[in-house]
Amino acid sequence: MTEERIFIRRADERDGRRIFIELSDQATAAMVGYFAMIRRSGLMLA
Repeated sequence: MTEERIFIRRADERDGRRIFIELSDQATAAMVGYFAMIRRSGLMLA
């Protein structure tokens, strides 16, 4: 998924053995849009 740019790998500056994984900006925007669509459609239960 990192190759598809869904996730971004970030090296830990304090510990070179560790890598942080986070959503890319594009994937974050897609998720926000997805949940907004669910909310608008009334499918969200809580």
